[in-house]
Amino acid sequence: MTKPISEMTLAELDAELAAIRAVLAWRRAQREAYKLIYAGDLPTFKLGGTVSARRSSILATIAAKEAAANVARAAA
Repeated sequence: MTKPISEMTLAELDAELAAIRAVLAWRRAQREAYKLIYAGDLPTFKLGGTVSARRSSILATIAAKEAAANVARAAA
């Protein structure tokens, strides 16, 4: 179990905060992924009760979106 905050050194507090930031970043990324999946922007399929995706399909989708953005940027 971790020490109370009042007993932690600055290095220990920094380590705790870094861990908390990492968890929060992961949760934000997870929420963003779910939004993209349910909006139909990421190619997925259900495997049992789990939403799954092929890495190759996701990379191809990202490449296509990048290409479309580059074409639109070039035309502007």
